[in-house]
Amino acid sequence: MSKTDIFQTKITFQTPSHDGFSITQGECTLQHWDKELSGLQLVISVDWDAYCQLQQMRLFHLTPDVYGSMEHGQFQESSVQLQIMLQPECLPQLDADTLESQTVVQTLFQLSQQEPDHPLLKTENWYLQAVNQSQVSGDVGYRTLWDYVEPAALRSDFKPDANFFESVNQFVQNSKANQDLLAQEGQGLNKDLLGQVSQLCQSLIDISSSSQFSDEAIIDQLMAGMTNLVKASLGISVNLPVAEADAVSAAQHKLTSEQTTTAKPQSLFTTVTAFFLQEEWAIEHNRAKQVLRMPFEGDNGSWQCFAKTREDTREFIFYSMAPFKVPEHKRLAIAEYICRANYGLVLGNLELDLSDGEVRYKTSIDVENSVLSLDLVKNMVHSNIHTFDRYLPGLTAILNQDILPVDAIALVEAV
Repeated sequence: MSKTDIFQTKITFQTPSHDGFSITQGECTLQHWDKELSGLQLVISVDWDAYCQLQQMRLFHLTPDVYGSMEHGQFQESSVQLQIMLQPECLPQLDADTLESQTVVQTLFQLSQQEPDHPLLKTENWYLQAVNQSQVSGDVGYRTLWDYVEPAALRSDFKPDANFFESVNQFVQNSKANQDLLAQEGQGLNKDLLGQVSQLCQSLIDISSSSQFSDEAIIDQLMAGMTNLVKASLGISVNLPVAEADAVSAAQHKLTSEQTTTAKPQSLFTTVTAFFLQEEWAIEHNRAKQVLRMPFEGDNGSWQCFAKTREDTREFIFYSMAPFKVPEHKRLAIAEYICRANYGLVLGNLELDLSDGEVRYKTSIDVENSVLSLDLVKNMVHSNIHTFDRYLPGLTAILNQDILPVDAIALVEAV
């Protein structure tokens, strides 16, 4: 779940050279996973001079190697909007009671007045994801690498997966699409580098997605090679090092070798991620918790979905979350409706949290000593969204029309 608020408050960030970078207005979005704060994003408006300063000083990790392709035209010398995200490791710096966007903005304002060197105000703890500008002909702008992958993905302790490699490869392909324009502006990665990153990414996608491959040493070597390529500076011709080239060859050979038949099974998270990428869902991921989040629009409404895996017990759970919280005086009626609905359901169940009114529909599967195939994931997901879409009108009828639960069930199940 996420909540966005508009603010008009002066906040001053501190650059590595201890200069101030001030903003006065924008939007603040808090993102939550399982009711816990998981992300903080700001969309801020700055004038052209401030944007040029940001580029020159490479603030918010806007280094030459993370620029994406310009879309729909070129910038004019006027204000632009920046979308920045707080480094996930800094989220614990926020108070546990900070659950509202306006509270976060007020916290940042107070820190800029009282503790200007606080980690939450350091530009190196924020990542620039996108730059946009509204023009008469429409919006123009570009996305950076940080809008494709999580900043935490380049930490030394990060364990890469097929979704990470797919995200980087998508960034690379989009960056290659407009190289002439990027070269004129002095932005982006050079063509040779892009080709090498793309080649290595594809190998890593194939290898890490395989249920037969388990050599972490080779994957680590491949990952190190790709990280070096992604971080390479503009204009420096980078050849795929012999060590990484040999690693690709060795990994691909091992992947096809008959000796790999006893390797460990593919992670459930990798399989589930592969399904949603294949189906072209717009997914957000939290690898630390092995959770994916994605929006869905059915015939009877729109809502957020969550896909969660538990590797230790080999379980996959998929949730559809109601786009509302049930007020306390309606919870008994909703509980009765859910009991009546669940009695006839086979593949899943509706759930109500009596403490806060959250409603969700759950489907799950245990694949211990078995394999979670893409078809199984598809069956679980499709069954979930179709069933929740069917019973959602009954929930809203009870909330908005004072209809009795027994009548709401009859209305829904008669269709």
